[in-house]
Amino acid sequence: MRAMKDNLALVFFGIVLISTVISCWADDSHMEGGHQNIRRFAFVVGKNDGGPGRQSLKYAATDARAFTKVMEELGGLDGRNAVVLLNPSRKEFLSRFRDVEDIVGRGKSKNARTELFLYYSGHSDDEGLLLDGERVTYRELKKEITRISADVSVVVLDSCASGSLTRVKGGVKRPPFLDDSLSKLKGYVVLTSSSAREAAQESDRVKGSFFTHYLVSGVRGAADVNSDSKVTLNEAYQYAFNHTLARTAKTLAGPQHPSYSIELAGSGELVMTDIRNTNSRIVLEDKLLGRFYFRDKDEKLVAEVDKYAPKPMSVGLEPGEYSVVSYRGGKIAGTSAKLGPNHALKLVGADFHNLEGEANAVRGDASDLEYDIAEDLVSIPAEFSVMPDVSTNIFEQDRTTNSFHLSLLNARSAKLTGAQITLLGFNRVRRSVVGAQIAPGANLIDSGPMTGAQIAAGYNLATKVTGMQAGGYNRSADLVGAQIGGLSVAENVVGAQIGAANFSRTGMDGSQIGAFNRVQAAGRGWQVGGANEAQSEFSGAQVGAGNYANGRLQGAQIGALNLANTIEGLQIGIANVADEMKGVQFGIYNRSRGTGSVPIGLVNVVENGMYRVGYGFSEKGFHQVQFRHGSENAYSIAQYGRRAGGADSETLHLFGLGFGGQWCWDRALFGIEGAFSYVNKTSTFDSPAWLTQVRLMPGWRITRAISVTAGPTFNHVFKSTGRVNLPGFNPEKEAWIGYHAGLEFWL
Repeated sequence: MRAMKDNLALVFFGIVLISTVISCWADDSHMEGGHQNIRRFAFVVGKNDGGPGRQSLKYAATDARAFTKVMEELGGLDGRNAVVLLNPSRKEFLSRFRDVEDIVGRGKSKNARTELFLYYSGHSDDEGLLLDGERVTYRELKKEITRISADVSVVVLDSCASGSLTRVKGGVKRPPFLDDSLSKLKGYVVLTSSSAREAAQESDRVKGSFFTHYLVSGVRGAADVNSDSKVTLNEAYQYAFNHTLARTAKTLAGPQHPSYSIELAGSGELVMTDIRNTNSRIVLEDKLLGRFYFRDKDEKLVAEVDKYAPKPMSVGLEPGEYSVVSYRGGKIAGTSAKLGPNHALKLVGADFHNLEGEANAVRGDASDLEYDIAEDLVSIPAEFSVMPDVSTNIFEQDRTTNSFHLSLLNARSAKLTGAQITLLGFNRVRRSVVGAQIAPGANLIDSGPMTGAQIAAGYNLATKVTGMQAGGYNRSADLVGAQIGGLSVAENVVGAQIGAANFSRTGMDGSQIGAFNRVQAAGRGWQVGGANEAQSEFSGAQVGAGNYANGRLQGAQIGALNLANTIEGLQIGIANVADEMKGVQFGIYNRSRGTGSVPIGLVNVVENGMYRVGYGFSEKGFHQVQFRHGSENAYSIAQYGRRAGGADSETLHLFGLGFGGQWCWDRALFGIEGAFSYVNKTSTFDSPAWLTQVRLMPGWRITRAISVTAGPTFNHVFKSTGRVNLPGFNPEKEAWIGYHAGLEFWL
């Protein structure tokens, strides 16, 4: 197996080497045609005030200065070719386009390509930029940019809903800038910090907006993925996108997705900065790996760099004193650096010393520190692998975050923001997933949350799920969403578990649907299945062949057999049993304890309940034996009556069931009863009559064990096959008012 693995690796890297040689030969051939000079111009705007009803920003002007500064230091921008506006009005903003147009016009040359960078940080909405409540529409903005005759216009908008501009432009999203020629680019590029429906966010921690902070860090060298000391527009955008999304994923405003639109003619790659041309820079040696923070002497965060490739990385900075802090694998180290003019300062591992004891002093915020350590990762947007060690990813897979990962046998990464698909084996993510894991075997997340879906024929595991797990066996600590499969286990459920067996250990708010369902702690919602068990308090309904509530149930149990310790609500089934019952039991057999139970059934057993056997007589001449059983205030009735026949009439029999409620005082009592009875002759069981009665039963307890009752009755009789022709009944009169009197013995 090891030999096969090594052979696959050799073949893979051989293909990569041949492709690289061919690519370099093609690039050299293309560049022999000559080089065209570039003249850069900038229109930079920062506006904190968006008008009434909008919160004033703190760092829009700071962002504008940072962008201007990095383009002057590293991007070849002459300060005389930059127009910088801080907190302008709408009128001033539009009028200064004339100045920019004049500057660009004077700088045009046949031997130079002109590039205009328009940067805006401030308020906006889905219709345009907002300056003191006045709007500059995106169509107006496009019109002004088009008027300026630059060969290439790069528009960077760091504002809310700025992604709307990409729709106005009509550009097509596509992977840009795939070769190294600088000579044939013309058109527009639009970078926005958020999509059309999202808020752009700023942070006190970075003293600016997330997007501009990571864009500036990227062009200083952090985005130099291929270590050629040049940062292209594509590299800078990818770096800003990945880090902005990661840092805003858990904020109150929600994830922020930068977007872009390209409308370029010709071929080539737009280089934002060339680190080799800067006067001063810090070079991190190849053995230094991790996340690095560069702060100036005022403790302002200047750059944030991820370095996980074992090769040198240059970070372009202006001369000055800096503190450099690194995070890797939970370890914190730091050093100081004094950077002079025209100086390339190399830092090696020996320059750094342990800072774990100084964590709070270095960062000033423990939560930020924990986040930095946890996010010690490198972004690999797309990865293809056979197994973890045979992959297009040259970094440690346990320290990479993927947007897309396709594997034959086993896919593994630290974080996933997209899709992880394995064709034959299983997927594993060390920290967290935002997206989907799909595998025939298993999907595993070691310690972090999952937002999205895990789909497998076998096993799904996650610490916290917001979304769906679908598989043979699903397990999570906290679930907000759904588990669908053979066996589902979750500590706490907000949503649904659907499968053969479902278990919730610490609580449920939602539904369990399966052959067997169990909630071990407090729950609320529905349990629907063959057998349902709630071990603690449960509010909702249990519907199944058998239902058991060991704690307190507020709601309903509906099934063949219902068992409850304490219930407030309803039990409907063949047999209903409750230790403490406050509500209604409806079934053939009902058993409960407590004065609040209302049992309705053939057999009602109530501890400390009421049982009475009595004799009754009615106006139709029926002598009846009646049995009343239930609780003190509600009971069921079973009765048999007989009316003896004479010389010209047959004997009648009455069989009935009913339900009643009563109120008892010292000796007086009053009851209301309803009964439904079968009435027929002795000689036949064909065509019986059906008698419905409502009885008002005032009474008096002569002794504790004997009572008498008498009261009116409201009667209705009918026969399914025609008129009632039984002795003693008037066939012309189906309803009448009668009476009932009785003597009862209390057991």
